[in-house]
Amino acid sequence: MNKFVILLTVISKLLTVISLCQEETTIGKYRRIIQDAQKNPEKIIIEGDGIDVGIGDIVRRLGRRQESNGPEENEIFREAQATLLSIPGHAEYYASRMSEIYEKSLAEAERYNRSHLSVGHEWRFCLYTMSYLPSPETVRVLGDMLDDMRSMDRSGSQPKDWTPNNQPWPPAAWHAANTLTSMGLSGAPMKRFMSIPHEEKIRMTAEEFYNANIEPWRLWYAQVKAGTRTFRFKDDPQEYNLDGPVGRAIESMGIRPVKSLTVSNAAVEKATGSGFSWPILLAAMAVCGTGAWLALRGKRSE
Repeated sequence: MNKFVILLTVISKLLTVISLCQEETTIGKYRRIIQDAQKNPEKIIIEGDGIDVGIGDIVRRLGRRQESNGPEENEIFREAQATLLSIPGHAEYYASRMSEIYEKSLAEAERYNRSHLSVGHEWRFCLYTMSYLPSPETVRVLGDMLDDMRSMDRSGSQPKDWTPNNQPWPPAAWHAANTLTSMGLSGAPMKRFMSIPHEEKIRMTAEEFYNANIEPWRLWYAQVKAGTRTFRFKDDPQEYNLDGPVGRAIESMGIRPVKSLTVSNAAVEKATGSGFSWPILLAAMAVCGTGAWLALRGKRSE
């Protein structure tokens, strides 16, 4: 009897070892998914359903920890990224997904009379993924989103009512501007979002608060759309416009955050990474204006 029990134990352990040997590693699984996608591009799964893993899932998961990844993981990330970028409509897919999520959540909020929409984490996944898709299409999709002020807050709350633990999710336009900021684009109007001090924020409306960081990107994107500005992506020397690669750089005058009475110079300078000073600019303009007036007056008196 004891020999039989021992035999069963040995067989069980052997089966466990065989199972472990056959189990697919995460990296191995990612590599297989990428290879399948490259062989059958018409059957690519961009986002998984919780069971299947999509190319977008791989880009997002590995992209967020590139600095701590090993060489093999970063190689897989680049392969997944290139595969997803090769799909026409890769950024439009996520914009459509965000709209679908929003409309579904809005209907639920209206049905149950909720003051907030619960779409934050799902929007975050879409935006995180787009931040790792450096392409003219992504810039166009995010740029067009800069006028999308759909909010997840239906209560109409204002900054003076907000607390660190009770602040509504910003509108789509704010998220689009934040994603563009994170992409390291050349000629970007800001290196980081302005951090507006509490004493300034409470004097602003919600729209003013959000637009402080959105408006500079709207001005930048207007130049890109007009063809008076090109752009480069981080670690890529190629110049682009919204149609694709171009032969030479076109750069318009610099974009600065719109100065309002409620945003301090310190907040603007920190966001742009420069020593730009609004008082200095205004003083210079005044000097130039005075000089021009005196010159004109002198000509008239001759």
